[in-house]
Amino acid sequence: MKKIIGYFFKKPLVLEDKKPFEIILPIDALYDGKEPVVESNHQILREIEKKYEYPIDSLHSFFIISEIADVD
Repeated sequence: MKKIIGYFFKKPLVLEDKKPFEIILPIDALYDGKEPVVESNHQILREIEKKYEYPIDSLHSFFIISEIADVD
């Protein structure tokens, strides 16, 4: 499992309107080269959608990851 911390943005992209996020993904294959980056990004956006209750189509595909760590 991976803990991911960073910032996400709603559409339209306004850099000053960043929102912090902290999610846990139940996968270890995030950005490991075996899966396309686009799919890893989409998994993160889906988890933000669930946890913070924003419709996925209202989230901008640009987000900032400040930390990725293994969860024990």
